[in-house]
Amino acid sequence: MSTKEDADHTAPAAAPEAPAHPADDVPAPPPTPAPPRYIPRLLRDLKYGLEWDAARDVRYLDPSDVTQSFINDRLPSEDEGFEEFKDGIRDQGQLVPILVRPHPSLPGKFEIASGRRRLKACLLLGRSVKAHVAPLTNDELLVAQGKHNTDRIDCSYIEKVFFALAMLEHGTDRAVAMAALSVADKDNFSKLLKVARSVPLDLVELIGPAPKTGRRRWKKFVGFLKERGGEAANIVASVTSSEEFQAASSDGRFSLLLDALEEPPALFMNSKSKPAASVERSAGATRIMIDEKAAPQFGEFLVARLAALLQAYEAEVTAKR
Repeated sequence: MSTKEDADHTAPAAAPEAPAHPADDVPAPPPTPAPPRYIPRLLRDLKYGLEWDAARDVRYLDPSDVTQSFINDRLPSEDEGFEEFKDGIRDQGQLVPILVRPHPSLPGKFEIASGRRRLKACLLLGRSVKAHVAPLTNDELLVAQGKHNTDRIDCSYIEKVFFALAMLEHGTDRAVAMAALSVADKDNFSKLLKVARSVPLDLVELIGPAPKTGRRRWKKFVGFLKERGGEAANIVASVTSSEEFQAASSDGRFSLLLDALEEPPALFMNSKSKPAASVERSAGATRIMIDEKAAPQFGEFLVARLAALLQAYEAEVTAKR
């Protein structure tokens, strides 16, 4: 499956080569209307952030004049397809412009909303980068940035989680943050924030984006961190310092930590020293498994006494209050 940025090196026709350095005497394009200013319209017209009309303000910029977004939404990771992507731009030219705005505090500089791989490729190739220049507000830049990343197949769950938190910590309105992430449900957005506030950012940076790891496994990870308490820090330190962790992929590093944090099941032996029952604890649940061969009818024995055990437990809890 290809991404929008892959279009830069899959189109059959080559684009005209951009000038190495934009000429100073190139006439300025005619003034054009500003992009939409309100979120409902912005959601409807988000196409402007990815495929700007040719009549809009398109320029060739020095890549070194383009800075990253004021809110970082990506984690460090290996970009396995980048060299091929860069070669495509070298051989066929940059077909899709990046989206930038004039930098709000650095005259002559620009701030990127989408197209960071294209920008990086042009910088390394020593060529100008073709860019749509739009007078975006902070909110509009974040929505365009988030929409672009949401549509990319390599945008991971945990990156969305910390992008959500970073926007709110920066003072971004919650409605804007939800629009940037294409999250319509407030409960789902709250779940992103809950994960972000439960996992240390420095630990996530060690793991990386873990593109194949979704919400359920991260939720399980958060539960294990909470259940292991102070012991979790020692487990994490031991795993992250290992050679196996250093050599693993981002998803592999996550799995190593998840496996280490998960408590092994407690085993209960019968009189013949054979495992008759096991207890597994996970986030929010405890499971008791009975081996009916090793302990015939023990499960039935236990179930018959559960009601009395529950009453005894509740009485004890009440007495301690």
